[in-house]
This record gives sequence, structure tokens and C-alpha cells, in this order.
Amino acid sequence: MIIVNINGGLGNQMFQYALGKALSINKNTDLTLYTKEVSNRNDHNGFELHNVFNTTSAVATDTERKSVLGMRHPHNIIKLLRSKKIGFLRGKHYIVENHFHYDKQIEDINRRVFLRGFWQSEKYFSAHRQAILKEFSFKNKLSDKNLKAAKKIQEITSVSIHVRRGDYISNPGASKTFASLSAKYYQKALKKLNIDPIKTLLVFFSDDTDWVEKNIINQLSKDYHHMIVSHNIGSESYNDMRLMSLCSHNIIANSSFSWWGAWLNTTPGRKVIAPKNWFLTDKSTVNLYPNDWIKI
Repeated sequence: MIIVNINGGLGNQMFQYALGKALSINKNTDLTLYTKEVSNRNDHNGFELHNVFNTTSAVATDTERKSVLGMRHPHNIIKLLRSKKIGFLRGKHYIVENHFHYDKQIEDINRRVFLRGFWQSEKYFSAHRQAILKEFSFKNKLSDKNLKAAKKIQEITSVSIHVRRGDYISNPGASKTFASLSAKYYQKALKKLNIDPIKTLLVFFSDDTDWVEKNIINQLSKDYHHMIVSHNIGSESYNDMRLMSLCSHNIIANSSFSWWGAWLNTTPGRKVIAPKNWFLTDKSTVNLYPNDWIKI
């Protein structure tokens, strides 16, 4: 049995789940999820996977945790073993991601393991794209408002444009870690797509629509049609990802949320523009993007 620790926002949870599902297929074993930590957080929407998608893997029971971790299975010990200082106490069944880019240790794990990390690389699960797409099919019907938006998106060449500012500006920790993308990035991305403005709908998703209007929309050619999606909030915010995945092309932010909006997009001929600089630090992002995505 493989148990994957689930943490962070929806995009993070999807990377963790996708890794676990791919490994469970490769190892011919079951996947279960450890959700204690994400359920105790209040900075996102908690554990979202089962509410949003048709995911098939259940939350790990106490018995299942014990079968993998033995005496290390209690919640307080699982949390304590995150620390590198006592990493030598984890044992061979408790695996922690070594770094942000693809971690080769994952290739040598056995069938009974607890995995902790973010695992943000398609390389972990690209061989099982169809299976992952099935797991991440949306389970709920679109609201009337989102149905109208989806219709507009699909009746013309459309470009999903995700602008994340929010915590990247206001949160001291995040603002020191993640690059806040400038209007120039989005202008260059549109130019790179080389599409006819008159025949294109730009669909903006952002937590700072005032900034988007002032710094991007007001500087665009008047030939572009545009739409701002701002009604999906709180527990309904996942619908932005759903709409992103319906667009003809994607311009993503340095955000796992719009990364997945683009990855779930199965539109023939779709192009994805992504930022070279995900972080302000020198942390390697060498395996972050699929090979066909365009980095600028």
C-alpha cells in the first residue's frame, strides 16, 4: 500500500495524488491518502480532492497507516518526522522528497510506503496521463453562470490568462519566495501565441481584478474581446480551473492551480505559455513543465 501525505491548496493536492496514483499503478498496489494536516489548515479550502473530482482513492485508516509505518503511525509522530534533524528515525517506509525537481529516489521505493512532499513534476505521472485525467474529471455540474462562461469560451478561440497576486504580494513568506509576474510577462505571452485579436477571447482569472484591468486590459489592443471570471470564490473556486481547461490556449502564472488548468486542457493544438521564473530563489524548476510548454 502507498500512502501519500496531502497538503497545501488544490493544485498541490493534485500533484501529490497524481504521483501516488501513478506509483500505485506501477507497483500494482492500493493508494490511500493521509489528510490530517490539510484538514487542519485554514489558509486554503482544506481537503478538496474528493469534493471536486471523481478520485477513487480513499483516506487512509488507522489500520492502514499502522501496516505501513508500524510504531511511527500516530499523527504526532508522522508530523514530527518531517524534520530533517531526525530524518534518520523515519525508517525505509517513510519517504520525504529531497528537492523541488524530479526526485529519483521515487524509482526505487517498495510497495509499502508513506510519501511526503510536493512532487511538482509531470515526470512522476506522464506515463499514465489518461488514468490521471479520469481521476481528475470534475464531479459536479456547472452552475448557470459557469455554463454561460463555458459556452463563450468554447465558441471562439479563447486564451486563459491566470494572474495570481494576493498572497504573493501580501504574505511576507510568499512574497520572498515567489515571483510576482509583471504585465510585461502577459504581453510577451500573448505576442508569443501569435493569434488574431479580432477572433480571440481573453479570459482572465485573478485574485486582483483591479490590477488586471489597469495594467493588462487597458494596455491591450482594442481588437481583443475579453472576459473576467471573478464569481468562483471559496469552495467554488475550483471552477476557475475547470474553465481554464476548456480554453483554446493557456497563459499560466507561477501557480500550481493554473498549471493544472493547462494540464487538464485536452483541446487539440492548445499552446501553454509558462513563466521561466517560478521562484525568486535559485531553486531548480528543471522538471516542472511538460516539454511542449513554452517558457518565457
